[in-house]
Amino acid sequence: KVFNKEDIIKIGKLAKKYNLFIISDEIYSELVFEKKHHSFITPEQENFDNTFVINGFSKSYSMTGYRIGFISSPNTYALQIMSELDDQIYGGIPNFIQKGAITALKEPQYSSLIKQTYLQRRNQLYQGIKKIKNVDCILPEAAFYAFVNIKKTGLTSEEFVYKLMEEKQIAVVPGINYGEAGEGFIRISYVTTEEKINYLLESLNDFI
Repeated sequence: KVFNKEDIIKIGKLAKKYNLFIISDEIYSELVFEKKHHSFITPEQENFDNTFVINGFSKSYSMTGYRIGFISSPNTYALQIMSELDDQIYGGIPNFIQKGAITALKEPQYSSLIKQTYLQRRNQLYQGIKKIKNVDCILPEAAFYAFVNIKKTGLTSEEFVYKLMEEKQIAVVPGINYGEAGEGFIRISYVTTEEKINYLLESLNDFI
């Protein structure tokens, strides 16, 4: 799900009213499909100092494991404290990782290519899921996961995952891992090949 601009402004005003912090993980900001990404740091909220946006390179540029990112905030006091503590939290980022990040920023077409690839795979998975009885999902608006409703199967999310693994050797994630509201769902990642997505769909249909 992708928040629209109005939602973000309302959340910002609510947080300001009650003196709350907003920590917004926007790691998938470059992987939004039909809609537009709106950051929690916007001109409309320039007076709201307790907003912190976290972002990085692992998702949009396929730099998983390189562990390079940043925090942005209008709260200069908090950022100063963080800078004083940073050597206690992490060490220097290796030179080759910094160079990789610089190259990624200079070549935005690479991120666009990744996004287009994920969009095609999302559509492939989504259309396939819609053809399988007793499962359903909403169209993912960003990132590279589908949250699939399996409630009609009568299995819990963990039962479904373990049985699917045992019978078809396919690994998905139980929705209960993401909180009680996730029960009755499984999460499927489409960061894989089109062939493997087809194999997943065929196996899932046979399993159900």
